[in-house]
Amino acid sequence: MEFKILGPLAVVDEHGDELPVTAPMLRALLTALVLRPGRVAQVGELADLLWGEQRPANVRTTTRNYVMRLRRLLPEGRIRTQAGGYLLVADREETDLGRFRTLLLRSRELAAGDPAEAARLLGEGLALWRGTPLADLGDTPLCAVEQPRLEELHLTAAEEHFELSLTLGRHEQIVDELGAAARRHRLRERLTRQLMLALYRCGRTADSLAAYRTARQELVNELGLEPGEETRMLEQAILRGDPVLSAPGPARPSSSPT
Repeated sequence: MEFKILGPLAVVDEHGDELPVTAPMLRALLTALVLRPGRVAQVGELADLLWGEQRPANVRTTTRNYVMRLRRLLPEGRIRTQAGGYLLVADREETDLGRFRTLLLRSRELAAGDPAEAARLLGEGLALWRGTPLADLGDTPLCAVEQPRLEELHLTAAEEHFELSLTLGRHEQIVDELGAAARRHRLRERLTRQLMLALYRCGRTADSLAAYRTARQELVNELGLEPGEETRMLEQAILRGDPVLSAPGPARPSSSPT
């Protein structure tokens, strides 16, 4: 069984059929439980995530009723009542978020010794994202609390994947995607540096320096700050054509079996 939250919520049974969890409050409740697989979510915690300050008069009864409805949609035994709350019985690998975290951790472990395999694993993990997480839950406290955390996790992983690609000499393959990411996240200096380096290695020095100027102007206008030392040093290295910025040799194929 699969519980998917890295995009619109989806629950897929062992036959590949999607279960019809359509009611907004049931989708929000299930998402809250999927974010805490194998851990008891207390009624008070769920109430905060589902209603915030607009709690129903009898929050415990209302929550229990929603859990009863959700249980009818899932296989028996998937939601347990335990220790003043509710627990989703699901292995880490039964959630796309759990699989993603596993692949991200493994990629980080391999990054220094086998960047090609690390990039492959992280690319596999990033492919699990099907859109903006929790966007289908509407204006709920759950979305307000958890969506920024998930988006930061995704963006950090994307930056790590770009870094691995640059290490492997794949600047030409990623420069367009990297440029789009840097435009979406204009204040993210790591993306700016990665874009500058990719453009420089593609022989586009003028574009690389223009990316720096654009990012600097955004930082000054939005935050009243100059770029950090690492970003400024990269600009100076590009201006003098520092050999250390040259692309590495051809990427070594991953040693893992296909």
